[in-house]
Amino acid sequence: MRFAALSWLVAPSVAVLALAGVPAAQAQPDVAAARTCVPKKGANCAGADLRGRDLSGKNLTGINLKGARLNGADLHNANLNKAKLHKADLRDVNAKKATLKKAQLPKAKMNSANFKRAHLGNANLVGAQLNHINLLYANLDGASLGDDQATTYALPDAGQTIVNTIDSAKKTVDITIYELGGPNIVGQPGAAGALMRAVSRGVDVRIILNPQWFLPGCGSTPATQSQCAANSKIDWAYATLASLQAAAQSAGSGAGSVFVGAGSNNFNIIHQKTILVDAADPTTGVPLAAAQLPPTAAALVSTGNLQTYGWGSGSVTNPAKGCSGGKCAAEWAARDFFTILEEPDLVSEIESVFFSDRYCGAVPPNTAPSSTNTNNLLGTTTPLTWSNGATWAQTGGTVGYPSPTVGYPQYLPKGGTIQGNARQRIQNLIQSADKSVLVYNEEMGDDAIVDMLAQKAKQLGPGKVQIIMTVSTSWIPEYYELVQAGAVIRLFQVDDTSDYSKQLYIHGKVVVVDGTDAFVGSENIGTSSLNNNRELGLMMTVRANAGSQWLNSVQGVTTFINTFNQDWNTPNILQWDLMTTQSTMKSQARALAAAAGPAAADDEVDAASSWTYNPPLLCGALPTRAS
Repeated sequence: MRFAALSWLVAPSVAVLALAGVPAAQAQPDVAAARTCVPKKGANCAGADLRGRDLSGKNLTGINLKGARLNGADLHNANLNKAKLHKADLRDVNAKKATLKKAQLPKAKMNSANFKRAHLGNANLVGAQLNHINLLYANLDGASLGDDQATTYALPDAGQTIVNTIDSAKKTVDITIYELGGPNIVGQPGAAGALMRAVSRGVDVRIILNPQWFLPGCGSTPATQSQCAANSKIDWAYATLASLQAAAQSAGSGAGSVFVGAGSNNFNIIHQKTILVDAADPTTGVPLAAAQLPPTAAALVSTGNLQTYGWGSGSVTNPAKGCSGGKCAAEWAARDFFTILEEPDLVSEIESVFFSDRYCGAVPPNTAPSSTNTNNLLGTTTPLTWSNGATWAQTGGTVGYPSPTVGYPQYLPKGGTIQGNARQRIQNLIQSADKSVLVYNEEMGDDAIVDMLAQKAKQLGPGKVQIIMTVSTSWIPEYYELVQAGAVIRLFQVDDTSDYSKQLYIHGKVVVVDGTDAFVGSENIGTSSLNNNRELGLMMTVRANAGSQWLNSVQGVTTFINTFNQDWNTPNILQWDLMTTQSTMKSQARALAAAAGPAAADDEVDAASSWTYNPPLLCGALPTRAS
């Protein structure tokens, strides 16, 4: 499936950037050209040997360098707009700040080249070999990259693409999400959103939400569950259900089915944020195998929730009433990212886990609940990066997930096993850094990750580890540790107490290493997030032959880098330093909390809340609310 909004890729049918490692045959140098060519605007230097030449700052617009050898050449600040570099050997070339707009570089060898801050807008890079290339802050807008394995978008700008994805569904929409509800994604009678439109045209919609809100009195009986469900904190869940039921009723016999309920209780919380389109059998709801998926099948993997602040809090049947003045902001107001996957193996794996979580830990295609099924995610070799809770010996000796009436303790019990691969993959990614680490995150509370970032900052040198977050007093000790080690931290919404629209709320969870490898997903840098939750992320790279755990996506990695650079240079954000006092931070954070506005996304419940444990909503359909 291809969406109209995916026009970033100019040539989606061409094989991706030779990231599969297909060798590009090197044209034989033309001896005469090698001797007589003078590199200049419009010159014919096809096959020329220009190794080690200093071409920095030169105007080489339209030059023909097909098959030329430029190994080690200095193209710093050179103008190569519309240059022909087909099969050129650019290994180890320095093209920092060079301009190559509309340049032709198909099948060029660019391994270890430096294109930092280079302009490659509309360039043809199909089949180019990009091992270890430095694309840090490179401008690739409109470049032809071939068929990347995914397309990544930054929020809030690309929110409409999420609506378009749901609107593209033909048979099924399956959603796993922490929070949901708003005018664009859900809607209400008289103003249908994407999910209501889906139900109206006969699409089955199934939504599993986080069951654990640490609400008092949930218990495990229908009466206590009903009482717990009446808590206003989850009005949005019941508003979502009411809106979808209204759409089904209006559509009559042609309506799609509707399910809104709590997901598996095997995890501390369900924090995953995924939308699946046409990935299940519309008759049975059973996950489709990769070979059975229709062309429309896709998975949208996000770092962000889809909820408008206040939506549903005033009225379940008129949820817009709860928005500020009855005017609802978009559900994607924070800085977040999402990736659309179409690879059948990946879509099928995500759908299988959705089915399992929908049926309380079941082993697909069966629906019997299970507290021992881990879906074998610890050993997955795909780019899908899961937090999958933890198992240990429970009462009676069975090794499995904890009972929902007991929950996760403060610390993983002795002999416990973390069943997801997210922690190890993120730690490995950070450890692999040789040049730089860029981090977006909402939390900074996992000691192992924080210590690793600090060690890497010391190793790489001052300013090589850069971190963007939203201001919070929760991470002051971590800020000090990281800055003392040489990291640089910049914080949003510090001086934004009067108007939250001035600065974004940083909610994305991204790590980029050396400008080549990245993680993106729902996982925060938090112990509960990595050990105890249900979360999903992706590993991305621009490197050829990186292995099955990597998703080849130059577009994705450069989206993270360029968005980070844009945010890093936002005026009036705070650069944390050792002179920033704790009292100042607390004062600023209190002011923010007192005026919490629509941009402040309510995200993962602090893991400490589970230490004084309240049972969750039980897995399954939402309980009837007590009046």
